[in-house]
Amino acid sequence: MLGVLVSISCHALTCGPGTELRGDRCVAAGDSEGVADSAGADDSDSVPSSPHYELNVPTTTIPGDGASSVLVQAFGTNADGSPALDSVVFAVSRAEAGSFDPPSTELRPEGSTVYFTPCSALTPGCTGSVDLTLALSDEPATPVASVTVEIVVPDTLSDAAPCLAGGNTFFLEGEGVMLDGTVTVTEGDWDVGGDAREARVEVIPADEFQGLWWAALFSSAALGKDLAPGVYEDADQLLTGVQPGHPGMFIRGYGGGWCNEIDGGFEIYEIDRSGGALNLLSVSFEQYCDEETVPLTGCIHYQE
Repeated sequence: MLGVLVSISCHALTCGPGTELRGDRCVAAGDSEGVADSAGADDSDSVPSSPHYELNVPTTTIPGDGASSVLVQAFGTNADGSPALDSVVFAVSRAEAGSFDPPSTELRPEGSTVYFTPCSALTPGCTGSVDLTLALSDEPATPVASVTVEIVVPDTLSDAAPCLAGGNTFFLEGEGVMLDGTVTVTEGDWDVGGDAREARVEVIPADEFQGLWWAALFSSAALGKDLAPGVYEDADQLLTGVQPGHPGMFIRGYGGGWCNEIDGGFEIYEIDRSGGALNLLSVSFEQYCDEETVPLTGCIHYQE
């Protein structure tokens, strides 16, 4: 993901108070440098009268996976052309969009490197444009350079896309015994539970036309490990018995049919049990019931 650095400061530089952008440099407002004189001479390549700062990133499109770090390089040049060695801080225009590590540093002659970690696209308000900014430590609220990036839904979250709109969501789509059609539950009475190796989400929809009750169960007990982000394939029907080495799952609804056996799997993107309770679960799933050839698919995003 780091790739080859491509400078984009010419398009993304934001100048501080009392300065203005000329070409790719910040110069003092009203300074005649860089402006053609009456004889038509152009001094745009002359040394700027104020320091110049820039941010470089390898790409302006960043997958919101909540984990992968993107390299960001910061450079500074003094008015006399020497390297600027200021103490600087980094920030984002939307706090929920991600964070820098470290959040501050000292500029070096060859440039300084920090890392930006984006938010997870499953978190409401994550995706979209965000400005990564650079400011001097003694004036942290005044950016001297910035670059705009776009946080997008990663390909690996495509199956969870219906649950990315924000808020608690239980989405189902199928053509079988459990459901024939599509259901998106966002309002209702939610109940969650489980332990380190099992997660349960139930919802009674506020709209009775979305069903009377839906439940999803996911387990890693037969795998001998706790549930964690990752892909769980070849799942067994959790309520009728799970073979060693297999995950367990079962998606069901009130009034729907019953699956004696299932085939399918699930992918957990986020899970948190701080304090012993299930506070956060983002998961997508695919379940074939008995001999059905069309799966029941869906996703869940729940956050306390």
